Amino acid sequence: MKKNIFLALMVFSAFNSVSQNKIELVGNVGVGTLAPQAKLHVNNGDNSYGTILATSSESEFSLYAKSLYTQPVYSEAFRLGLKHNNTEENGFISFYRGTSIRGGFLGFSTNGFERLKIDVNGNVGIGTSSPKQKLTIVGDQNAGDQGGPINGQNSTALLRLQSSPGGAGEVLDFGMNIKSYGWIQPQDFNDPNAFYNLILNAKGGNVGIGTINPDSKLAVNGTIHSKEVKVDMTGWSDFVFKKDYTLPTLEEVEKHIAEKGHLKNIPSEEEVLKNGINLGEMNAKLLQKIEELTLYMIEMKKENQILKNAVEKQNKEIELLKIKNSNQK
Repeated sequence: MKKNIFLALMVFSAFNSVSQNKIELVGNVGVGTLAPQAKLHVNNGDNSYGTILATSSESEFSLYAKSLYTQPVYSEAFRLGLKHNNTEENGFISFYRGTSIRGGFLGFSTNGFERLKIDVNGNVGIGTSSPKQKLTIVGDQNAGDQGGPINGQNSTALLRLQSSPGGAGEVLDFGMNIKSYGWIQPQDFNDPNAFYNLILNAKGGNVGIGTINPDSKLAVNGTIHSKEVKVDMTGWSDFVFKKDYTLPTLEEVEKHIAEKGHLKNIPSEEEVLKNGINLGEMNAKLLQKIEELTLYMIEMKKENQILKNAVEKQNKEIELLKIKNSNQK
């Protein structure tokens, strides 16, 4: 009994010896203040630390809450972070004040540098303190040429989407080549030679390049430069060579040109300027005309051969007649 009374007196004496610590039986707990305004209110003075020591053998580490100047507006007012002795560069969260009741924002720092910020409008900036979009990423690229995408383990991408954790599986990288071009590259993280297909609008919709109103699966407002273009076709023009095909006479062709100003089944200049041309369809139509022209040439050759034979026959008859007349003299 005497022991319990002694302990009670020691606790009571300890509380009275530190006049600014107050624990209420019901209500709030104050450390460094006699008027706690929250369940736990730590008051360590202006621009100083309220510190919780780590519960590990490395006692140099501590979790700290730091109050800073709240003027001017939009300045860093409070900080919560991990400290090693008096160094605050392990990582911390900064709370920036707004005007009064609203407008504050957050910053997240590692190694003493702010890496991510959520501004007053909800925009998130990574590598920038002034994001203008919902997500803005600013990379630490060199002033020189970064080059294009390389393999998954050594990529210089500004943004990466990864299909599985642990540095394995497929990745989709987004990057920039300074003053040159931007790039998107799906690839394998572990295999430097494995690059995957990039699919756009797999379920539907059109893709536009140089246009905001694509009217086809791929609409390009500009020049397409390619080593090769492959067009799938549902038919071809070899029907011209079938026996049941009726080849227009040259007189019919001449009449159509005189009346319409273009070949039959070939679009006019007005139609082309208005609607453009279908590359595969136009090649088929042009081939049809080439095949028809080939048939005309074959027919003309036959007619020329007949005429040639007739002329040769006539010349022989003339020679024979000359010989006969000469003999009669």
